[in-house]
Amino acid sequence: KALDTTRLVRDTFITAFARERSALLALSSFTVLMPTKFQRDAEGTETARTLTVAEFLSLLEAGVRGDLVRALAPEFVVGLRGLPENRTFLIFKTNYYQTTLAGMLAWESTLQNDLGPLMGEGINGTHFADRTLYNRDVRELRDANEQALLLWGFADKQTLIITTDSDTFAKVA
Repeated sequence: KALDTTRLVRDTFITAFARERSALLALSSFTVLMPTKFQRDAEGTETARTLTVAEFLSLLEAGVRGDLVRALAPEFVVGLRGLPENRTFLIFKTNYYQTTLAGMLAWESTLQNDLGPLMGEGINGTHFADRTLYNRDVRELRDANEQALLLWGFADKQTLIITTDSDTFAKVA
């Protein structure tokens, strides 16, 4: 499903995304949202272009290091998993595992502020911690009660997943 970002900035995009996240989805279904820019040429023909990962992170005003952005493939997935409270997930592809890993560790300092509003209400963690989940190493943003609020990890050396719960991570991995 295309999500028009043509005239959106960070706050208006997050509001538009929140409307999609609150929509009624079939249980355990997956919806892929494609942040898209629409343009008209001189003849008035409208064309659509999906944002690249760099444009998407720029739209979010994410505090991501340039080496991480360059390590990620331009195509990415932002989606929703239908549950009683829908879950957001992001999937990025990379050919540079070590650079992506180092960039993600550095991004942890602002990840909560950068992506938290996309993930939903209540993303107010205090620290990241390591965890093994389905034989994969992940990093979890935890609150003061050690509850996981957001997690990121690699499904394989080329696939980075960011989501809010371990079951969604397992399903998209």
